[in-house]
Amino acid sequence: HRELSSTTYSEGNEYQEIHVAEENERVRKAIAASPQELGQLLNQSHTSLRSLGVSLTEMDAQVEALQSTEGVLGARMMGGGFGGMILVLVENSEVLPGVDVVVSSGPALLEEILES
Repeated sequence: HRELSSTTYSEGNEYQEIHVAEENERVRKAIAASPQELGQLLNQSHTSLRSLGVSLTEMDAQVEALQSTEGVLGARMMGGGFGGMILVLVENSEVLPGVDVVVSSGPALLEEILES
């Protein structure tokens, strides 16, 4: 459960600008990253989200538990902030037994439509 009205998120702060700049840099690095490097980037991203103040104690505890699980390369909160879901990068489908593994369908496709 989340309520942005009960937070200071909308007030803005200097760290939001830092977070955005660092997150953009992590995305650039992720494009050519090895799985291990990508995991580190995911972990850094969650740390930044926590510092930004858009995570929850319960979410942080779950992310930290996953990050310390053997075979987990990285984990971070995703979604609208103050909850949502956790993205976990694992070495293989046996790392988290009983959890459905989602396999990417490939990179996103950007299509430009020109009107004549």
